[in-house]
Amino acid sequence: MRGPSVSLVVLLGAGVPAQELSSYELPAAVATRIRAQTDDEPFRLLGAIASADLGRRQAAEAKWEALDERSQCALIRAGLRSSDAEVAAGAAVKAADHSQWLDTSETKRAARAGLARCNGYNTPFDVANFFDLLDGEDAALLLAAPGPRPREMVQFIGPLHHRLGPEHWAQVELLAYGDDVLLQRDAEHYLGFVKSQRLRYGHFLLSRPIEPAEWPEDFDPVTDRMPYEPRKVDLRPKGDGYHPVLAALLEDLFLSERKLEGRELTFAWRWAISEDAGEIDRPLLVRLAASPRHEAKSIAIAGLSAIGGEDVVKTLRQSVEGLPDTHVDLFFALGELTRRGDADARQRLIELAAERPGALAVLWRVERERAVDLLDAVELKHVLDAIDEGAIWGAPMDGIDVALVGRAGRLDAVGLGRLLADVPTARSPDLLARAIAALDASNVDDMPLGVLEFGGAAALAGQLHAILADDELTGDLFETTMGALVRLEPALLGDDATVLALFDRCGALRDFEARASLQLRIAAARGDVVRDRLLAPLDDADPASVSVGTTGMVWNSPAARQLAGMLAAAVAACGVDYRSAAGLMFELTKHGPTAAQLTAARTAMRGPLLRGDGVAAIGALLALDMGIDLGHLRVWTLPDEVALPALQRGLEQRERGEYLDAVGQLARRGDQAARAEVERAIRRRLYRWIDRLGVGVLTDGKSLDRVPLLLSQVDSNCCTYAVIASALEEVFEVDAFTNENGVRSRPARLRATWERGRDRLRWSRIADRWLIVPE
Repeated sequence: MRGPSVSLVVLLGAGVPAQELSSYELPAAVATRIRAQTDDEPFRLLGAIASADLGRRQAAEAKWEALDERSQCALIRAGLRSSDAEVAAGAAVKAADHSQWLDTSETKRAARAGLARCNGYNTPFDVANFFDLLDGEDAALLLAAPGPRPREMVQFIGPLHHRLGPEHWAQVELLAYGDDVLLQRDAEHYLGFVKSQRLRYGHFLLSRPIEPAEWPEDFDPVTDRMPYEPRKVDLRPKGDGYHPVLAALLEDLFLSERKLEGRELTFAWRWAISEDAGEIDRPLLVRLAASPRHEAKSIAIAGLSAIGGEDVVKTLRQSVEGLPDTHVDLFFALGELTRRGDADARQRLIELAAERPGALAVLWRVERERAVDLLDAVELKHVLDAIDEGAIWGAPMDGIDVALVGRAGRLDAVGLGRLLADVPTARSPDLLARAIAALDASNVDDMPLGVLEFGGAAALAGQLHAILADDELTGDLFETTMGALVRLEPALLGDDATVLALFDRCGALRDFEARASLQLRIAAARGDVVRDRLLAPLDDADPASVSVGTTGMVWNSPAARQLAGMLAAAVAACGVDYRSAAGLMFELTKHGPTAAQLTAARTAMRGPLLRGDGVAAIGALLALDMGIDLGHLRVWTLPDEVALPALQRGLEQRERGEYLDAVGQLARRGDQAARAEVERAIRRRLYRWIDRLGVGVLTDGKSLDRVPLLLSQVDSNCCTYAVIASALEEVFEVDAFTNENGVRSRPARLRATWERGRDRLRWSRIADRWLIVPE
């Protein structure tokens, strides 16, 4: 067994100042309980949990398991404030398994207290769980001194990479040059995911041996070491063309026997097409044109086209020999030949443009007038696909919106809807009005109703009412139409008689989710009209009378779901924000309270509901302490007398695991300290928080002020991008997960979409996000 070296302890140090934390001491009653249950002193128990002596550690673990959660939580928090390094390390060991009990400052202290001990051969830590406590700064410290890994932890950077960003590039690169073969290969793999400077990554890729070094027969990769031997590559002198590193990299990746990886090829391709080739590159480009790899052909076509010369046409023709008619490189080559007056290439490109969206995008660039003529001969979907492919592969169809709007009169209602959905710059008042006028039951599923809202909410509501006037309208069509109508202004639902009729029609739907959701929205919008419909039968639904099996749970019980939907709609009808009411229904139907609990909830809420006080009904429910999730319930929307006690309890009673939700809810209410803690977690790249905050908290709801901060993190790593981009998709109009191998990276396209539309965004009640509307 080997413990951490002195240098590791000095570098990583358990001694992050405990005084930086808020004041907290182990309550005397908890200390007494721990002594009685374990026959040990509380802090001595924590120190033993971090002990290098396995027997002592196992004995301490047995005592720990005997403690209740409240005692464990209190002991962890108090231990993190100890100046004794062993006590703090023991608290960090347990904090890794119970991170839901910690605030961001305590999480930071736990991370620093455990860094020097987390990654040794005899570690007391569950390493993957411990890494969940780290932020970007902690990850940098660990990368600086990773230490000997535990034998069961073959990968090291994998569980850590959620926190990595461009600032970690140099550290990961150094590990990729190291003599720890497992760590070296792990670092090499993730180096491709950490955003970097092109030149440095190019140097690294060139340094790799063609084939990995073979291990001796008795080599143990966990404990033995093997020096990394970089390959030497001669670079040509600098000249008027590609950087020497790029030229060598293109040769190495496309013209050697090296085993290729997709992200490396995409990296080299993007670099090459963004630089100007020169005469010095002609021999290399000619060879690339003959490569079977499409990335190589694409580079050759772009480079040779820029250089020009007598042999370019011949080489371009040769480069596309044998390429299928679906290949994007064929389109680009034909486009370049068309520029040079090649009549055969022009005719073939025109023919392909009628069938292949990518070819249409290229034709639009090289011969706009002929491409415009094709717009009348092809389907709109073909044009929309061409717009998408052109953006991905570097052939944007600038000005296509004007051409399409000029031809919109030839489109049927479905085509008009597709145009408005996919081409934001085509959303003129005239087209929006025409689309609303054409709306009927035959096309409502194909119309972007959220976009049409900007053509006039009242006019849209009138058309939706006209569709709903058909009493035979059922199923998906009814749900789509009604779903849009109930999201508009409450007054647009109609007079009282119309509202009641619609409410009853929703109640006849067979699908519970659709029925409950629509009735809930009607109740939130016009509760004064439908309240009696909800309160009168409140005593009739009896989940206790339903056989629920041996578990006593009411999962999917029709009676239980009926009661849950009724309670949720009733609180909405009695003044509770729709979001909280929807969260209540989710909690009562998805998380399976027992029949007894659901009956108790009805009993507690009944009196306030009959008085028309939905807020008091929620308060009565929370008083039952059924484990209702504060995040799902959206407590932040409720008045202070209900929200603040619940959130304060979440902040103070950490063992309930509600701290993060409580902070998020307070942030949504505008609490400045909570907002600062949320934004601190985002900036620090504290992935555990980022991943759990939820879209509303992460993006601050309708506010766009948080978007620049979130965009500052999308270049960090794949996992952080996935969480943040998914959230941003729900805030404004963007497809954040388009083809990753395009001319620009996904983060770059996400930022570009934001910059193009940020001054033209309006909130859509139907779409529940910001949409682009031209001025």
